[in-house]
Amino acid sequence: MHWHSGVVSRWLVALGVAAMLLSTGAALDAQSPPTLKLDLGMGFGRTWGTEARDVPAAFAFGAVAAIPLRRRANSGLVAGVGVNAHWPLDFGTSCIIQIGSTSCLPAYPKFTVVSALIGREFGSRNHTGATRVLIGPAVVRSDEQRTLFGVQGRADVSVLQMRHVGVTLWTQGATMSPFRDASYVTLSTGLGVRLQ
Repeated sequence: MHWHSGVVSRWLVALGVAAMLLSTGAALDAQSPPTLKLDLGMGFGRTWGTEARDVPAAFAFGAVAAIPLRRRANSGLVAGVGVNAHWPLDFGTSCIIQIGSTSCLPAYPKFTVVSALIGREFGSRNHTGATRVLIGPAVVRSDEQRTLFGVQGRADVSVLQMRHVGVTLWTQGATMSPFRDASYVTLSTGLGVRLQ
């Protein structure tokens, strides 16, 4: 089927980026032992699709656990696992009422995404201003009982960092394999708490 090539190409792009990041990383920083960072966040976003649906606005929340692998002076390699949800803000269904018939648009599906992420962190990793860019393959589950494959991307920046707790601003998006001949893309942004 035609969508298989799209799924394969997305996974190959994600794996290619991961290989490039691994190949350009420096030696493990022995001076600073790796520290696990746990990011918890909530925000709002939007869903796009090729199928006519209602309620594109969505509530997003999730978690990312990441650990630095390799470090240079001003940047380093980071790998982690993410779990997040993207649920439409369903305040009702849009319907067109005509004589003898009523046509209603369903809301966009609820998506839950589990991803393996790898990327780079720029700036001092334990201070305000540290920025991460992550990407990786994902498994997506919809509330319409479909399991899909896709690619998850994420960028975040530390806007306030204390010793073990910080505040982050994040943006993330996912693209996934089509189902029912429709393709979907999600994008969200919000605030989070970083524990380390």
